Amino acid sequence: MTRLIDEVLAAPRSTGDVIGSYAPFAIELRRAEAFEFQADVVSACKQVAQSRPSSMVAALPLARIPYRATWIEWVPEGERHGYKPTPRRIGCLLQADDSTHQRGHATWAWSHPQGLSVPLLGMRFDWSQSADIGARLTAEMDAARAKFPAFRKFVDAVPPPPTTSPEEIKADMLGAPHLARFARDEREIAAEASMLRHMMPTAPPWAVTIALQLRGKIGEQNYTAVMQQWLNDLAGEPLFMLAALITLNSKNMIQNEREDLSRLNHARAKSGKHPLREVIQTRLSLSRRAGRIASGTTAATARRQHLVRGHFKVRKSGIYWWSPYVRGTGEAVLRAAYIVSR
Repeated sequence: MTRLIDEVLAAPRSTGDVIGSYAPFAIELRRAEAFEFQADVVSACKQVAQSRPSSMVAALPLARIPYRATWIEWVPEGERHGYKPTPRRIGCLLQADDSTHQRGHATWAWSHPQGLSVPLLGMRFDWSQSADIGARLTAEMDAARAKFPAFRKFVDAVPPPPTTSPEEIKADMLGAPHLARFARDEREIAAEASMLRHMMPTAPPWAVTIALQLRGKIGEQNYTAVMQQWLNDLAGEPLFMLAALITLNSKNMIQNEREDLSRLNHARAKSGKHPLREVIQTRLSLSRRAGRIASGTTAATARRQHLVRGHFKVRKSGIYWWSPYVRGTGEAVLRAAYIVSR
């Protein structure tokens, strides 16, 4: 299966770039260190993304980009919500704009059987404790309006920032399958509200000029509709992206292995083919304790066999991930689903 990063890097030579985003995105992507998440890591990230909002807020110190420009791609797990078709692959380009690697832009790309999609709308993020991304962006946009009158057309067409009133947040949580069970907990509502201070949809710097040109070509009404469609496409992706960063920075969760494609790319060069991008393969790594329990060498073997879900443990030395494992011996306890009561 062709990786998404190779598809994007080869895309500027194709004729399928309707909005003109492939070439500038490929330029940004060439500067990035690339990770490919294996299926077990994707499953773990999905679990992390469905954690309590307060747990996600507690894990924000781990949300740092490993490199100034970092690309993560994966094969999505399960079906997409609503009308969305399931992509063949998903990728996210994270670009830091400060030395802490906690602030910057995220841009997504999707590969479908019908072709490649690189929208001009991404996410501005700031994972620092004192972040207020809405106030920061408002100040930057006001300054841009004053300095560049043409920029007003683009700014005014960007969807407004999410509201932060407790009532609206609670209503949004009730409508989200992974948040509904927390929607009656005031602590979790407050945590979800604080998350909105850390991220907001906007165009990445490389896309602003293209967005202005697109608006001039298709008109204001169509452009607003396109922006809203891109915003809908992003639903759920920022939370998974945050879970991916937490995963990459967890002390005992993953193992990375950099691949070597030098011989393959040498052969491809001889035949005139585009070289493939070397990536870092990311897999889960069981902790020692989880490994002992899974192998049946602890007192936990006295319990009936059951599956323990993956979860975080917060310690003074950092936040650690306990991978899913089977605990106990004897007759297995089969569980088709978890029932969560309010």
